[in-house]
Amino acid sequence: MDGNGSASRVHFGTVTLIPDERLVLKDGRPVAFTPKAFDLLVVLAANPGRLLTKEHLMQAVWPDVIVEESNLAYHVFAIRKALGESSDGDRCIETVPKRGYRFVAPVRVEPDARALPPELATPTLERRERTDLPSAGPADAEGRERFPGRRRTGITLRVWLGLAGGLALIALMLPGLGPLRSSSGPATSVHFQEPVTGRLAETGMFSVSPDGRRLVFAAEGADGVLRLWSRTMNTLQPVPLPGTEVFAIIPPVVWSPDSRFVAFDPGYVLKKASVDGGAPQSLCEMPGTAVGGSWNRAGDILLGNALGGLFRCPAAGGRATSVTVADLSKGERHIFPSFLSDGRRFLYLRISRTNPETSGIYLGDLGAESRTVGNRLITTGFGAAFVAPTGSGPGVIVFARDGALFAQRFDEQRLELVGDATRLAEGIGSYLDGAFFSVSPRTLVYRAPEPDSRLTWFDRQGNELGGVGTPDRFSGLSLSPDGNRALVTTQAPQGTVNADLWLFDLTAAAIPRQRLTFGPALEFWPTWSANDRFVFGSAGGASGVYQQTLGGERMLLFKTSGPEIPTSVSGDGRIVLYTTITGPATGGDVWVRVGDRTSASPRPFLQREKDQSDAQLAPDSRWVAYVSNEAGPSEVFVTEFRFDPATDSITAGESIRISEGGGFSPRWRRDGRELFYLTPDGSVMAIEVGAKSEFRPGMAKRLFKVPGVVPEWGVTPDGARFLFAVPVSPPPPFHVVQDWQATLPK
Repeated sequence: MDGNGSASRVHFGTVTLIPDERLVLKDGRPVAFTPKAFDLLVVLAANPGRLLTKEHLMQAVWPDVIVEESNLAYHVFAIRKALGESSDGDRCIETVPKRGYRFVAPVRVEPDARALPPELATPTLERRERTDLPSAGPADAEGRERFPGRRRTGITLRVWLGLAGGLALIALMLPGLGPLRSSSGPATSVHFQEPVTGRLAETGMFSVSPDGRRLVFAAEGADGVLRLWSRTMNTLQPVPLPGTEVFAIIPPVVWSPDSRFVAFDPGYVLKKASVDGGAPQSLCEMPGTAVGGSWNRAGDILLGNALGGLFRCPAAGGRATSVTVADLSKGERHIFPSFLSDGRRFLYLRISRTNPETSGIYLGDLGAESRTVGNRLITTGFGAAFVAPTGSGPGVIVFARDGALFAQRFDEQRLELVGDATRLAEGIGSYLDGAFFSVSPRTLVYRAPEPDSRLTWFDRQGNELGGVGTPDRFSGLSLSPDGNRALVTTQAPQGTVNADLWLFDLTAAAIPRQRLTFGPALEFWPTWSANDRFVFGSAGGASGVYQQTLGGERMLLFKTSGPEIPTSVSGDGRIVLYTTITGPATGGDVWVRVGDRTSASPRPFLQREKDQSDAQLAPDSRWVAYVSNEAGPSEVFVTEFRFDPATDSITAGESIRISEGGGFSPRWRRDGRELFYLTPDGSVMAIEVGAKSEFRPGMAKRLFKVPGVVPEWGVTPDGARFLFAVPVSPPPPFHVVQDWQATLPK
């Protein structure tokens, strides 16, 4: 071929490669590729018969990061696997030991009819110019990607034909260079996707480093432990950060200005961890759960507070001090702070559940005497981030509103917004007051909402027996003692922060659905005490643990200074087990409230090293199954519940370990003769229990597997059917936009 046409399709064997559309077809069907595997295939196919060294390939595919040779080998393996190559033939990629790889399959090029413009007569590899940012991803009516093998990315590899015929890749992107731009066109940004690995924390948190090279997020590993993971941008495999195991669902971590450390909150204490490894260092104890934060070059870490105003913690360690004062009478909280360029003034989200009209992004100052300073800049219910200017122009505030992501210039001298907001992306996910985005001067990362789930019945063999109702954003599930009703927590759509309890009547033919809670408070963690009443936790506004009947009659059972997550209630309603965090020494603990009077005081039941949670009272109220990570990964234990009415004392007996290799979410059969739990891979395990006079567990049996489900679930009284909330589609990927500010008006 001559140089007057562009290679729009490359054929080899039964495979068709379409670089401009980032699409690979095998026998006419789309084949799934990760972004980097696709890029590598394009480079190899562009050089048939030519030995490409490992250094050459790594420079071409990973121009902005340093990667190991093992990463290259992994992606070659991924290409071979995706194309169905066999070990004894039909191979299109040949390995040249200690040197590199050669594409050996015969190639046929199908050019388009368009002539090359004169300025592109030299063969090159470029990035597609973008003048806008896409939405969070195309999906069909059921939420699935239309083309599973097609990566909707903004980076396009255009391979131009050489004059000598065949394909030749002459110019490659070099490490350290910014985005390539057309000689006559506008500045460009580059948009691509990276898959989510592991099960993210319920908050969906993630944070991009200030230099834009790393992404840190909280996710469960293969052992079921929730911890922080670090991932160099554009590499597939994340690595765990040692010592960052966390009990609670946490908001984004806080990066140091030099991108070397992250600060995080595992429970009432702020810790600092190096992304290069090593044991985390404790910095300061905190008055409440940290919700977002910002780290300036002077060594101040400014933190949001789930219980009140902002506070400051020294990065070198020390005592936390108050920075702002929240109006608690209005349910006000100050969260998600973000320093301006001077490291003294800052933005923060002032949120009020009872007076939402006052919520928004406000200004604050570390040196303010009143500690109540603040002018509202932006009306929104989600946290924002300030991006300092890279030149002489103004900085930028990035914020979310009504499910969309915006950027607006901000004059730091006048403390005023400049011009109109620019819409960056649609369909941004959120969890409570945090939207799914993180931003640095060069890199923007965002995600779509987590997929909806559908209530689904399974039998003991794992056969799906049918769905219940329509999918929704479920984050909790509790099955009534008779198995005829289900309580679920549903989160409001993007744009508002709300969570309410809904009732499903599982015996009705049409599966009627009834809303049970209303108002601005967040109702979570429902658990039944009888077939006509239940207990739940509430946060924001009317906080505490409440009991409610199906008729709507409600009463406050108790309220403490910390979080209250009810997990189990006795049939008579007198015993309430719940999880809370009282301080950094013991982490999560199981507390109990006994009595039918509102004056009955909660007290600790399991308060040991590390975390104890998800306590489930046996039907006869004698045994308690719970989860603990004091011996390593989370495992299921059983202990005796000892209550002496004469002395009003409550103690726990000796703990018996039930699970091996990880376990959580225990559930009792109605007669107490069988105990079920889940494993990290989604398996449902069952253990028969002996006589009631003493606890005699049998051997655990694996019943079936339902990976990826909401961890709250239910089992019918006879142990024959299981109700899960099953996601209707895979988790959305991370959308990464390099040089995102190029899309903003000057």
